[in-house]
Amino acid sequence: MLIRRENEIDAAAIRAVHAAAFGQALEGDLVDALRAEMLSDVSLVAEQHGTLVGHALLSRVEMIVEGRSLRAAALGPVAVIPELQNQGIGSALISQALDVAKGMGIGVVVVLGHTAYYPRFGFSAERARTLASPYTSHGDAWMVAELLSGTLPAGTGTVAFPAPWAMFD
Repeated sequence: MLIRRENEIDAAAIRAVHAAAFGQALEGDLVDALRAEMLSDVSLVAEQHGTLVGHALLSRVEMIVEGRSLRAAALGPVAVIPELQNQGIGSALISQALDVAKGMGIGVVVVLGHTAYYPRFGFSAERARTLASPYTSHGDAWMVAELLSGTLPAGTGTVAFPAPWAMFD
């Protein structure tokens, strides 16, 4: 398996991966909208034998904690075609995406996701409770990870998602 950055000819294959994984077009629509508005910071694909089988996206969000603006991103959507799920492809994509983000100086990442899955990547629901967002009401599924130590100060804050995310409201 090869994990690489998305390129200009991958858009249709990325849409197909998300449609297969989620059974709908909404996640692919979000990826396309974030890409069109140049809000995707990290977009990685997993390829096997020349075929795209997975995708992970990190896109910019506005995070303010204790009056300080932080360089932050949202993880998602993440998708792997159904027949290859539970084989480590999603984990590999997420790990590499977080490493790339860290190397770019993105200090904090938020996610709305499965409570048993995302903590293995350093995401914490407890720490996210102080961050108000449109997804706060999802309880422990709303999580945050500090990629660069000392980036996320203690205290309350807000996370604002760009307009494309409104399609999930």
